[in-house]
Amino acid sequence: MSGKEANAVLVEMLKSVQEDIKELKVKIQELQEDNAQAAVNGEKMYKVLNAKFDMFKNLEAQSRESIQQQASTGTRKLTRPAFFKKLYIEDRDKYLDVLYTEAEIKAAYESSQVKAKTKEADRISKVVTILYTNHIKANNPEGRAGAFASLYDSATATK
Repeated sequence: MSGKEANAVLVEMLKSVQEDIKELKVKIQELQEDNAQAAVNGEKMYKVLNAKFDMFKNLEAQSRESIQQQASTGTRKLTRPAFFKKLYIEDRDKYLDVLYTEAEIKAAYESSQVKAKTKEADRISKVVTILYTNHIKANNPEGRAGAFASLYDSATATK
């Protein structure tokens, strides 16, 4: 190998190393930018967590206890079917001819679904379900759904 050939090979090797160095510089720059972004995100997260911790520390022990009690014993708004069941069980005659009729109650008790129940409580629940589905929810006869809705809204508005 002559001197010129050796020089040419050496120049090619140096160019290759120079390109590798440029690529490594670009990668290092990208990593530095990613690291800087991670530091900014970490700082933001630190501030948020610190603020939440401060808020929690500032709550008095008594107020924390009441919040926990409310969460565990909170009063829930009854669903429409559950409210209808409550009305029916508490005083069946009070809403007779308003939300249901004696004939509709009798027909519900005569249904095979109710007769299949062995316990009285289960039969009453099924009758309530049938009355609610067939007459209140279906608005049959017309006006039942509106009457029930006004009762439900007035009872649950205060809660």
